[in-house]
Amino acid sequence: TIGCAKSKLVGTYSEPGLRKGSRRPLKHGGKTIGAVLRSKDKTRPGFVSPGHMIDIETSVRIVLGCVTRYRLAEPVRCADILTKRLAQALIQKDMLKKG
Repeated sequence: TIGCAKSKLVGTYSEPGLRKGSRRPLKHGGKTIGAVLRSKDKTRPGFVSPGHMIDIETSVRIVLGCVTRYRLAEPVRCADILTKRLAQALIQKDMLKKG
């Protein structure tokens, strides 16, 4: 598994360079727990963390391979879009019930 997020959950870091592929270590409790990765030139960086049976370098390589036209890796971008649509549908359904 690989964690890939738009925002930091925990840790400290210094800003990576402005070019695609630039990265800095994400540290927490004195350990490197992931990478702060620039997936597109001059965009906000994302946060990559390795899960079970994968290292940081491989995680970064896979995430960069999943980036298309947007700064988020495509699987994360699709999940983000889907959850927003589902939430909107649930809100509308709830409003119709109350309506």
